[in-house]
Amino acid sequence: MILFTGLSFAHLISQWIVNVFFSPDGTVIPSSVSGLFLIVFVFVVYALFLIENKKDPSLFDHAFWSKVPFVSSVVLVILTIGFMISFELFSLSVQSHWLLTFIFIFIFLTFSLLTSLLSRTNDSPQQSIHLTMGILVVVLLLFVLL
Repeated sequence: MILFTGLSFAHLISQWIVNVFFSPDGTVIPSSVSGLFLIVFVFVVYALFLIENKKDPSLFDHAFWSKVPFVSSVVLVILTIGFMISFELFSLSVQSHWLLTFIFIFIFLTFSLLTSLLSRTNDSPQQSIHLTMGILVVVLLLFVLL
């Protein structure tokens, strides 16, 4: 349920951002604003994981979370290959909606992957969620600032 909610939310937000911030003449939003949207999306995913963990504290003890690293890794590789192929085939202005959807899904799957790996080593699932959020925010800030 959490994966479906996160992926649906990623698609909805990317569609809204494209409709609001991308003009028909091809003008795009500055990188600082897009970086801000990515960081806000990380915080939303962070809140989603915290709420789901509060609703069901045994969420990370479920057998599914032992399979998340493999599934997330495979989907991330397929997503990256698909992104590179589609980036070569279509212009950026035509696929700006899909570009943001790819980025949001990539961030969500990375959050799931890191949380599942960290939950194996930490006693507290909340601590794993906090660490994952911190790692992703630092990486995104470095990515945006450089």
